Amino acid sequence: MAKTKKSPGGIFFNQSSLSVLDIKKIKECEWCIQFDDDEPNIFATGSDQLGEAKISFTLTNRSDCNIVFYDDKTKKRLKIFTREKTI
Repeated sequence: MAKTKKSPGGIFFNQSSLSVLDIKKIKECEWCIQFDDDEPNIFATGSDQLGEAKISFTLTNRSDCNIVFYDDKTKKRLKIFTREKTI
């Protein structure tokens, strides 16, 4: 069986079929982060009543740019950061 290739927008292709996922807009939403298979952690909520619900992160090309999420229960930390190119 051929490998499935993922394309933006939830469209999946393989040699014999084309599938479009049922992507729906969520009116009341939560943004979560998850460490491995641990319980998801909610870090923000959104609502259509407050306008377009979206989250944006911006990290510039400075060495002091980072975002850290910390789970008090598991003591795990998720860090998103900027560094010099390694390859």
